[in-house]
Amino acid sequence: MTNAYFACFLRISGPLRGAFVILAYCIAITLLLAPGPQLQIFLMGILNGDSASIYEAAHGTDVVPFVSLAEWLMEAYQPNLLAIAFVMAAATLRTGSPAQMLWRGTAAGLCALSINDFAIYQWSGTFEQSSFTESLFANLCGAFLISCAIVSITQIAEWTIEHLQPSRPLRRAAVALEICALGIFLNAVAFYAADFFYRPLPVQIDAYLDAPLNGSFATNPSYIDKDNPPFQLFPTDFDVPVVKWRNPNGGISAAWHVTNPQTKFDLQIEILSGCLDTDWISGIGADRPSHRVSDIKRLSVSFEGGASDFWIFDTDKGAGKISLEADPVAPFGLEVGKKANTKDLWQFIGSPSHLIYENSADVLSFYAGRVFLDALDDKANTIDLIPRKLVVEIDGKPYFITFIPATPMPGDKAACTIAAARKAFQSGTFKMPSSGISVGVRVTVTARPNGLLSRQDSELNVSGESGWITMDDIDRRAMDGIPGGVATLLEAKGNLSIDVDGTAQNVRPTDQFRAIGAFRGISTDHGKLRFVGNATSLTKNERRLNPTKFESGKITQQLTVLLPLLFFFLSVLIIPLRAAFKTDRAFDQVIDLMRQ
Repeated sequence: MTNAYFACFLRISGPLRGAFVILAYCIAITLLLAPGPQLQIFLMGILNGDSASIYEAAHGTDVVPFVSLAEWLMEAYQPNLLAIAFVMAAATLRTGSPAQMLWRGTAAGLCALSINDFAIYQWSGTFEQSSFTESLFANLCGAFLISCAIVSITQIAEWTIEHLQPSRPLRRAAVALEICALGIFLNAVAFYAADFFYRPLPVQIDAYLDAPLNGSFATNPSYIDKDNPPFQLFPTDFDVPVVKWRNPNGGISAAWHVTNPQTKFDLQIEILSGCLDTDWISGIGADRPSHRVSDIKRLSVSFEGGASDFWIFDTDKGAGKISLEADPVAPFGLEVGKKANTKDLWQFIGSPSHLIYENSADVLSFYAGRVFLDALDDKANTIDLIPRKLVVEIDGKPYFITFIPATPMPGDKAACTIAAARKAFQSGTFKMPSSGISVGVRVTVTARPNGLLSRQDSELNVSGESGWITMDDIDRRAMDGIPGGVATLLEAKGNLSIDVDGTAQNVRPTDQFRAIGAFRGISTDHGKLRFVGNATSLTKNERRLNPTKFESGKITQQLTVLLPLLFFFLSVLIIPLRAAFKTDRAFDQVIDLMRQ
């Protein structure tokens, strides 16, 4: 009974064991099919492209990242490729004649690949007669080359069987592994050939940025740790006349609190009308009663819908610290300051952000304002003035003041004036003068003397959803306070110089550079920003500056390396192929392994 079961097992398992060889062929053919779409792009770019550069004929001036070998190999494991591989294997392995394997494999591959391409074009809705014609030509070339590879692989398998003496199962396993290995080898050769001609190499950049200049920077969170903080544009030491945050749509609010319980603070709030710029405020005297509170601990200031302007003033040159928690992608600019040897910095805010000011000065002063202008009515083509509500909370006690704008009259002139804040806080409503198109509050927090020489007394947190922040008239010493940090994206246009792999680039003020990689941003002694690092993608006016391996070396050096590899690769394909067609003998031993 046992012998009968064993005999039955052998009858059933024989074809299954032969299927391992067929499966190996399918895997090898799939590996040969996988580079096809990419190689088709390269081939058609060379045949149809107008550029003398091999790379630009396929990809234009863009920097196109090249996949790794693992990703390249994984492209083979797609259901449609496996189906095409099975069709080609079934067509070629039905006969042992090399010539029949070649033309049957070419015909089956051309039909299967073309049907696959037609289905993809129809599914994506991108069918074009010219593109499909190019695909037919590429499919014909690819099917023919893959069929040649199948004949070569089969000839190598035939030689292996002739020289292996072990039992049939070991020969079958050895042949299956050999076929898979040859498929991986040919796939890898295609990868390294494409890598040599089409992979942009990283370059080392050293860029100096100065005013006037516009650009952007960003930091990928995966590059940030305690030793590599993100790059920040603004100096941490607050030594500038004013910091401005402006957002016409509002959304800005502020919260202040005491951080040193030993220090007591007194509050003064003034209401200002029509003050559209910080320079207007500096000349205002306190000729109207302000709202005052003694010994405060906590304060918040905003408008309903948020303030549209927020300014922090440097009142007594105290050693304050400022930091910005903002969106990782930040457009920015450097401008020449109004004063000699100074610069203006600005940064756009595109998402919820926080500006933190740690104050150790005796006086902290800031302004929060909102314009009365409503959004433009497209139908009526008019702009309305609407009331604004101020929201202030002092040590948990809320205050709400509604400011009612006056109707503008002919001849009215814009003016920055001070209003009676005490009356407004008492009544909760205030009618603005006719010249006021905006309303705001100037908040001054004054520390009482406590005898401490070094202290950190209070902290101001400003929050907003968008807008832009500016620091004007920053001298070179303050620029040195810009903290070093990591950036993974840098764009710049204007006054800059840049070295690429140690070679200085010719830069015009209209040239725009864009670099992606890993860079260290710092400030210099001359008040410039410097970025040093490796750029995996670098463009100048949207033209690639990353060379490929083919473009970076001398032709004699390249040929010294490439020719031996080329001869070895061709020998793997051509010698077995030539031997197969020379004898034109059927591959009986390979076919026998698949049938038994």
